[in-house]
Amino acid sequence: MGHIRKVLVAVGSLPPRDEHLAQIELRLGLVLAKYPQFDTLLRTYVRWSVLPRLRRRARTRPPTAHITEWARARIHSAARFLSWAEERGHTLDTVMQEHVDDWLAGGKRTRYNVRDFLVWAARRGYAHELLVPHRGRPDPAGLDEDVHWDVLQQCLHDDQLPLDVRVAGALAHLYAQPLSRIVALTSNDIRPHPAGNRTARHPDRATRHRA
Repeated sequence: MGHIRKVLVAVGSLPPRDEHLAQIELRLGLVLAKYPQFDTLLRTYVRWSVLPRLRRRARTRPPTAHITEWARARIHSAARFLSWAEERGHTLDTVMQEHVDDWLAGGKRTRYNVRDFLVWAARRGYAHELLVPHRGRPDPAGLDEDVHWDVLQQCLHDDQLPLDVRVAGALAHLYAQPLSRIVALTSNDIRPHPAGNRTARHPDRATRHRA
């Protein structure tokens, strides 16, 4: 269907449109088909909150699939939260903080996406002031402690690795520096230690060796 529309636009049979915004409106229609009891509220949220922000962003940056997913996630989260509250005998204006806390604790981290909807609803007078913390970044898949120290030792002592790789790896594993800071460093930011290169040792391993 998307390809056919592009052809019709190219020949002038249909006017051009922002396909990302069109996708959001399509997703809204699918959500409303599943949750028709929230039609007015969700349409109002999307019309006066979600879409205006996307249009403002589109003036300075081209729309992306990521932005479409951002909007879709918030529309779905709002609908699911409203349905969850309804099953417990509540409407949006009777939802209290303890209900929000139960919602957040009872499912995946994606439930935090409801924050955008609840902040908007409170500002419009549809809901109480409800707190949903900003969702933290997902925990990265961490390394086993022994693997972590082995990688650090390699960064410190493996002359076969490029020096910039060794420095970046050491900063990441030894000081937990984010990559955004590491890539901004220059050679002037790094000074050799007067005592020269020292071997970092795993504390548990040192204890085992002394034992």
